[in-house]
Order: sequence, then structure tokens, then C-alpha cells
Amino acid sequence: MYPPTHWQGVSWVTICYMLGEIQCTRRVTEDFDKRLLLTFLHVWFNERLLTSDFRFYQGYALPMCKNQAEYLEFINQLPVTDSPEVFGLHPNADITYQINTAKGILDTILSMQPKEGGQRGGETREVVVSKLANDMLSKLPADYIQHEIREALQRMGAILPMNIFLRQELDRMQKVLKVVRKTLQDLHLAIEGTIIMSTSLKDMLDAMYDARVPERWRKVSWESSTLGFWFTELMERDSQFRRWYSYGRPKAFWITGFFNPQGFLTAMRQEVTRQHKGWSLDCVILQNLVTRFNKEDIHDPPPEGVYIYGLFLEGASWDRKQGRLMESRAKVGEGVYLMLGLCVCVCVSAGYLEILIFLSLADSVRTHANHLPVCGEYNQREGPNAVRVSHIQEATEDRRHVHRLNRLGDH
Repeated sequence: MYPPTHWQGVSWVTICYMLGEIQCTRRVTEDFDKRLLLTFLHVWFNERLLTSDFRFYQGYALPMCKNQAEYLEFINQLPVTDSPEVFGLHPNADITYQINTAKGILDTILSMQPKEGGQRGGETREVVVSKLANDMLSKLPADYIQHEIREALQRMGAILPMNIFLRQELDRMQKVLKVVRKTLQDLHLAIEGTIIMSTSLKDMLDAMYDARVPERWRKVSWESSTLGFWFTELMERDSQFRRWYSYGRPKAFWITGFFNPQGFLTAMRQEVTRQHKGWSLDCVILQNLVTRFNKEDIHDPPPEGVYIYGLFLEGASWDRKQGRLMESRAKVGEGVYLMLGLCVCVCVSAGYLEILIFLSLADSVRTHANHLPVCGEYNQREGPNAVRVSHIQEATEDRRHVHRLNRLGDH
């Protein structure tokens, strides 16, 4: 305890540290939740908190009451429903809440529907699911022929990192096809009475009737909102794999159609590292550029790196003119995903800091996601520091366009 002469006021830094780092550390385990909590503390716990005009938000002032009755009256005057902006969230967060609430109610109603017996004037559940199973079996892709895959991989280079990744993806897809085909056949036989309707088959029947992905399929595959979307994605994934090993590497990759997207990017890094003498995989980093192209506009792959598409934004919007992140558009729920344009992923060596001149060195290389440089040579409003596809080709083909900087720590 300091004497009164040493009193310096409230130590807000100490209070924020005690609340955020000491008292709440055991209760808040998620890194982003802790970051949000610390942000609230630093925004609110300061000298402004003791002023008479302080407001947490419009309509949320500190109570200036003298007795219990005044406190109760103050509480009763608070809004019944809090706006998301009170907690620093975007107004569209309320739309997401309403969507999730409505979805939960509908799911509960569907789960309470009777699951036995037929419907008046209509087909029974078993008949509906049997027709659906037969339709899915007729559209389900055939199993992969292993000797054809081996021959294709040998032709493209079986030990190349990208082809090793392709083989791993084909093995996973083959497992999915096998499980889907076997369960659909068993379900059809169980509905006909040829085999016993087990618990897993009954759950599968209920899920297919409610247009949900059966749990057994989801465990070996991916998440999806409805059964129709899931099956369509299965067809598209299979189509990408078959085109890849039949006709060679695609010009642009649907990255969300992979089981292991991170493995795809790692394989690309390994491949680029092998092409540059002296580069180490640990020192190679990815540089992602969001272009203004569509995948239909791409006729050739990039000289180095890959084109990818299928990325979506949630909780934010993309400014196509300036090529940066922006706040979500009003009255568009966060559950509505915004699709990004075609992206190109290139690699640079962080060990030697080899930076291509087409990145403009000082201005276009930006580490923040909301300042990503944009490709698109046909756009006239992109400015002098924008990255163009022609620049990528020049910098890759002509090593004089590579600016070498000394290792980190030399200066």
C-alpha cells in the first residue's frame, strides 16, 4: 500500500492484465476468444470509463443510481434484445443467428415426424428412399482401375510430389465410392426384405429421407449441408481426379475438392523447391494473389505455382476493384459465402529473401490479407504496382528480374 502522496490513479494496464491474463486464462482456452476478451478490456477499461458521458454503446450507459429502486428501473429500461453491435459484431451476425435458430427448429420438427407406416395418398418412406438409392447407384462413378492409375502416374512421373498427392487423393476417393456403393446396395436389399434392416441401415434410411448425409458416409468423406449437395460434390471431385490422371495436370485446381488441401499446397512447395538449386523447403513460403480472372479465362498454367479456385469468404466481403477485404455487405448473413476469384499461389524463398521484381519489392508485397495485390492485366484501373500475369512470366523466364537480398540478420 503506497502512501497517499504516491497515488497515481487507476493502473488500467494492471487491471487489464489481471482480468485477461490471470483470472480468465483458465476459463478462456481458445486463442481467438482470448484475443477478443483482451480487445474488449483495452477498449473499455481506461480513463473514459469513469467519465459521465461514457457509453458501452448507444443506450448502454453506466447506471448513476443511489438506491435499489433506481437500479431496478435502470435495468428494466435496457433493450429486451441486444444488438450484435453492442458486442462489437457486424449487424449481419443477427441474420446468422436467426438462420441457425430456424434451422434448429426445422431439424427438431423433422426428427419428431413419425418414421413408421405409409402416407395417405402417397408413397411410403421406403419406396421414396428406394428410388433415391437406385438413382444414386446409376449415377455413382465406377471404381478406379488400379493398373490404369499406375500407368498414368508412371507416365506423368510417379515420384513427383504432386502426383504422389494425387495418388493419395484417389485412394481416399476410392474408399468413399466403395462405402457409398456397398451401403446403397445393402439398403436396397433391406427395403426389399432380402437382408435384415440393421440399425445403421435404418439410420441411413431416415437420413436419406430427410435429405441429410448419412453418418457413415460423412465419417469417410466431408461435411455438407444436404444430401444433394454432398452427392453433387462427390461427382465433381471424381471428375477432377479422372481428368487429372487421364489428360494431365489441370490448368486450374478446384482446391476445395481435395480431402487434404494443405497437402496439395505442401506438394506444390516441394515441387517448386526442387526446381531451384539451393532452396530449402523450410525456407519456402507461399505468396497468394487473388486475380480478376475466371477459371474459363485461363488457357495455360502459370510458369511457376498453381491456379486455384473454389475459395469462399465468410463474415467478410471482397472488394474486386481494389483487391482487398472489406466489411460484409448489409443484410447479407455470414452464413452466405462469397466466392473469391481465381487465385495464383507462387513460392518465394524466405531463406535468401529472393523477391521477384514484379512484386514491386516495397509496395505490392503486403503481409496483411486486406492488402493482397491483384492480378489481371486487362484491367486498366489497377495502378502501377499491381501484379500482372505477364510480369510473372517475365520474372520466371528471365533470372535478371530476380532481386537478391542478403540473408536475414546481415543488416
